[in-house]
Amino acid sequence: HSARKMRGDHRDDDLELHQRFGGSLVYLPQHFHHERSIQTIREWNLDLLLNAAGPVYRKNLIEGCQAVILNCHMGILPEVRGMNVAEWSVYLGYPIGNTVHVIDPGIDTGRIIAFFQEDSSGIEDIDSLRQHLGSLNAVHLALIVKEYAEGEREFLSQSGTSGNQYYRMHSRLKELVNKKLQAGYSPTHDLRERPYFREHTG
Repeated sequence: HSARKMRGDHRDDDLELHQRFGGSLVYLPQHFHHERSIQTIREWNLDLLLNAAGPVYRKNLIEGCQAVILNCHMGILPEVRGMNVAEWSVYLGYPIGNTVHVIDPGIDTGRIIAFFQEDSSGIEDIDSLRQHLGSLNAVHLALIVKEYAEGEREFLSQSGTSGNQYYRMHSRLKELVNKKLQAGYSPTHDLRERPYFREHTG
């Protein structure tokens, strides 16, 4: 199937993904969750949909579009789910990086495909941490799409009770995270034995 980047509104920050993956850029007739949009996606008969800073996906879209929806999450799953996960990863001592996973109706509870660990060199605060991980979203999604097209489809299911869901981090905790980054962050949890763990990609 051809690659398609769907947009439910007229955002201009999709260009990098569109250029990287190619294919056609299309607009949906209504909001993502409108039945007309879901029917349009279903008619495309896609294998994969890629989330690029999209909305929270509702159950009717996830189950109705009949495609695997991939997301790039700025933290390791299942340990760190929810909001501000890059910051929480540092605060809790986990490796920093992106997890590519399948979107399901839960909050970051879908099947895990890969975690890409990233080096903290040159990262001195939360803003640069998030910018670095965000800049690799398209890279990590592209790697998984390529593997998927070649037949690599190993997904690891999460337990519904695994990990914790985190929320917006308090400013005082953010100050502690910035200090850890400025001091040269090294994770205290070694998770390299996990089958979906991948080393630094640059």
